[in-house]
Amino acid sequence: MAVEQLIETLRQHFPGSGATTVADYVYEIYRRYDGAPIRDFVPLLVEREVRRGLTAITDGGGPHVPAQR
Repeated sequence: MAVEQLIETLRQHFPGSGATTVADYVYEIYRRYDGAPIRDFVPLLVEREVRRGLTAITDGGGPHVPAQR
């Protein structure tokens, strides 16, 4: 899934999070995988981390801070 498509999908799933918040979060997580030797699963991993974080925020649990890799 292309980055822009992922952002749009997540914007629709989390309409209360704001377009900029979703995009910033996606790009932040993608940057963590820069230089990863195996890139095949990066889009899936990014989507999972962003969904987890946005769910925590929208459920009132505060911002989710993904673990550093």
